[in-house]
Amino acid sequence: MKQEYGYKEYDLVVIGAGPGGYVAAIKAAKKGAKVALFEKDKLGGTCLNRGCIPTKAYARIAEVYDILNRAFEFGFDIKINSFDYTQVVKRKDGIVGELVEGINALLKANGVDVFNAEAKVDKEKNVLFGENKIKAKNIIIATGSSPAELPIEGINSKNVMNSDTILEMTSLPQSLCIIGGGVIGMEFAFIMNQFGVKVSVVEMMPNILPTLDKKISSSIKFAAQKRGIKIYTSSTVERIDEEEGGGSIVTIKSGENIKRIYADKVFVSIGRKLNTDIGPIAELLEFEGKAIKIDEHMKTNIEGVYAVGDVTGKMMLAHVASAQGEVAVDNIFGESNTLDYMKIPAAVFTEPEIGYFG
Repeated sequence: MKQEYGYKEYDLVVIGAGPGGYVAAIKAAKKGAKVALFEKDKLGGTCLNRGCIPTKAYARIAEVYDILNRAFEFGFDIKINSFDYTQVVKRKDGIVGELVEGINALLKANGVDVFNAEAKVDKEKNVLFGENKIKAKNIIIATGSSPAELPIEGINSKNVMNSDTILEMTSLPQSLCIIGGGVIGMEFAFIMNQFGVKVSVVEMMPNILPTLDKKISSSIKFAAQKRGIKIYTSSTVERIDEEEGGGSIVTIKSGENIKRIYADKVFVSIGRKLNTDIGPIAELLEFEGKAIKIDEHMKTNIEGVYAVGDVTGKMMLAHVASAQGEVAVDNIFGESNTLDYMKIPAAVFTEPEIGYFG
C-alpha cells in the first residue's frame, strides 16, 4: 500500500546508515538540509554491528583473559576458576547496543528522517522503497559491502561461518580453521587463540596480511606461531567436509601437497563484495571494476549522485567512509573539498598491534 513519508522531496537522501551514511546525514542536517536516511538493517552498518566495534570488544576481553592467565609472569598468584563466554557476548552486545542508541539519538536531535527500509534508485533519481517514492535533489550511495563467498564444495555446511555469523556464536569451539589470513582473519586468529581455542589459518598468498609490508607480516607470523597458531601460506582450500561426529575436515593444497585440517568450526574471511545493487540507476553509473567510480569530490558520473564508503572500492575502513561522507556533503553545499588517502591512519588488532598510514 502506498503511503506518504515525511517530505515529498528532500535536499539529500542517503542510502545506508553505516559510518559513511549517518555521518553525512548528520552533517548535512546541521547545514540546514532536509535529509532522509535509509537503512534496511541496523543503524551503524557493518562496522558498528558486525565489524570494527564488536571485534574490538572481543579483542579487549581476550587480551584481559590472556593477561590474567599469565598473571604469574607479573608476580600475581591468580587462579581463574571459570570462563563464561556468554558474558563476553553479553558485554559485546551491550557496547554495540549503546552505540546504536547514540547514533539514533544524534539523528533524531538533528532532524534526520530515518527510514528502516531497503531503498532503490530509478533512472530519474527517484528513491523507491516498497510501493513508495520520494524525490531527492542529491543522493549519497553508502550501501557498503558484505562478506565474500568462497566457491567451493561444503562452503554452506553448518560449521562454516563468515565475519557476520562468527559474532553470533554463543559458545567457543575447541578448534577453529580460518580461511583467509588478511586483517579480519588474523585479528580473529589472535582473539580466539587468547580465548584458548586451537587455531589454524590458511592463506593462499605467500604471506599473511599480504597488503602490508613484508617485515610486518613476518613479525606477526612469528608472534602467531609462538602462541601456537598454525599458519599455512601459499595454500588453497579444495573442499570442506562435515564429520559425522561433528566438526569439519578442511582439505587444503599447497603445490602438489594435500593436507587435511580438522576443526570444530570454520571461519571464512576472504574479503568483501561491494553492495552495488541499488536499482535501475546502476545501469547509468560508471564503475571501476566492481566499485562505483567517483572523482575526488565523491561525485559519480551522474549529476547530484555521490558515493562513499566500501562501495567506492577505496580504503575499506570505517573512518575513511566517514571522511568521504563529510567531503561529499561539503561539495553538495558548494564547498570544494577532497580527501588525501595517503594521510589515512589504520590499525590491525593482532598481538602485537599494528599501526600505519598511507
